[in-house]
Amino acid sequence: MSELYRGKPSKPLLEAVSSEEFVRLGQTIGEEFEHLKRGHELVCNFIKQFKEMPQIENAVHREYEEIFSDPVFALQRTYDASSGEAILASLKEFFGRESWTPPEDFPTEPDHISVECEFMVHLCAKSRRAIIDRKPDLVHENLYAQRDFLHKHICNWIPALSKELAKRAKSDFYRGLAELTDGFIAVDKDVFNAIMEMAG
Repeated sequence: MSELYRGKPSKPLLEAVSSEEFVRLGQTIGEEFEHLKRGHELVCNFIKQFKEMPQIENAVHREYEEIFSDPVFALQRTYDASSGEAILASLKEFFGRESWTPPEDFPTEPDHISVECEFMVHLCAKSRRAIIDRKPDLVHENLYAQRDFLHKHICNWIPALSKELAKRAKSDFYRGLAELTDGFIAVDKDVFNAIMEMAG
């Protein structure tokens, strides 16, 4: 998700979603994950319309410019202006605890959707390492951090952005991206709630 929202989708990313491997992923998505299944289907339908990669790139890049050229939408937030400072301070605290900074080629806004998604990738990778290293205390601590970040930031405003993206989208590519976004957030919420219940 961080790559899809980082800017104009790159050629390697579009090649990945155009591959047979990506198409076959649809067979592994259960019916209970309706947003993920629908999003995958929409993206695949979009890709099928074209014969050559340059055509796909042109269509996606053109629509990206139309949708995200509006800075109010591109950085849409549902929190009001008075809470913005607190939100940014919270992000600074999360990033600081992890000694994490966004990669250089990412947007400079700390609450940009791609930056927040990339931070979740960082936390997931950290959990994976802790599991491999058999450090249960670190796994537990990191899962709490992931859950808190999800609820305080990801779920704070990204669902509203996704809803607006679905309205503005003209092609199945960005309609599919909106569905995938909703799907990943829903899965993450369910997974973390279940893990926290088991952890007590």
